[in-house]
Formats: sequence, structure tokens, C-alpha cells
Amino acid sequence: MPTPPPPPEKGHKPKLPTGSNKQVCPGSSHPNSSSGRSCTITPYPTTRGLTYCTTHQTICLLCPTHPRHLITQNCKSCVWRASAEKRAAEKAEREARAAAREAEREAALEAAEQQRAAAREAAGARSAVRTAGRREAPRAVRN
Repeated sequence: MPTPPPPPEKGHKPKLPTGSNKQVCPGSSHPNSSSGRSCTITPYPTTRGLTYCTTHQTICLLCPTHPRHLITQNCKSCVWRASAEKRAAEKAEREARAAAREAEREAALEAAEQQRAAAREAAGARSAVRTAGRREAPRAVRN
């Protein structure tokens, strides 16, 4: 008789499926088999980017430390994971907006600096024309 797997260690974090969203589905490895045709791939309700086969997988495999539950039901871990994902997405969006504002601010400062440089150059050219005109004017000679 096979022995059951050891209980999870305290503080053990569940490993999320990585890579190409691998399904636990007998039909996914044999696409030409008869069981592969009955697979219905559906997105995970709580974790974006993950999918599962509704025909072959009904128990949530992302929560090994909690009591087993159906994928369509949420346990505390599923709720926490969904809210953490939402917070991470909002944080990334805020950071992207801040980066866009900073880039816009830098571009405005650069444009203002170029305008000031052009104004200085034009003022210098006008000044050079005035002083050149004065130098070339004949001076009255006193006796």
C-alpha cells in the first residue's frame, strides 16, 4: 500500500505553476488521443494567466496547504492571491504613470532649456551686430 505524502512543512508556500501554464490533464500531452478532444481549457478564476482543463481538473492545485476545494470556489489562499495580484497590477500601473509623467517633465525641461539657449544665441548675435556697427563708424579727429 503506497504511503501518503508527508504533511506540508510549517511556513511552506505553495508553488505556482510556472513556464507555459502546464495543465494537469491527460489529454494535453496526447493531442491526437480521444481523451484530448474532450478537454475544455478555461482560465483560472483567481489567477490571471493560468488555465486549467474543466474536464480533468476540478480541484485547486494552487492551494496545497489548505483543505482541498473546487477551482470555482475560493479559499482564504485564493482570495489572498487574487487581491495580491490586483495590488501588484495597480502598483505597476501607478509606476508606469509616474514614469510617463517624469519623462514628460524631462522633455518639457529640455525644450525650455533649448528655447533659452536659442534666445541667448539670438541676443548675442544682435549684440555682436550692434558693437560691430559702432567699431566701424569713423571717429571725429580733434585737432
